[in-house]
Amino acid sequence: MARPSERRVLVVDDEEDVITFLTMVLEDAGFQTESAHSVDEALEKVKVSPPDCISLDMVMPGKSGIVLFHELVAAAAGVELPEGGEGEPSPTDLRGELERLARTADPDALAEALRLLKSRS
Repeated sequence: MARPSERRVLVVDDEEDVITFLTMVLEDAGFQTESAHSVDEALEKVKVSPPDCISLDMVMPGKSGIVLFHELVAAAAGVELPEGGEGEPSPTDLRGELERLARTADPDALAEALRLLKSRS
């Protein structure tokens, strides 16, 4: 088990097994974790205490991870999104940003990517 880090990762997924798996991998790599089971829950947690990194399921019931990603990118850029827009953004609307995202079931690859995050402190 790695030494505990000050870095905190928010794991957002509607599947409890995925949250359990990712939390275990992240904590074994030395990260603090928090979880959210929906976009709305994740948004509230980000508002209260922004994490250093978010592991985000892009396809969830209700609002998708794409919506959360779009809202977080807009908020970081200081753009206010209108309420009740016409549908959610498509992955192609966010192509540049989404190309930087990857979801992996390989714990070693995930831990290595997050070690890079830790090294930025």
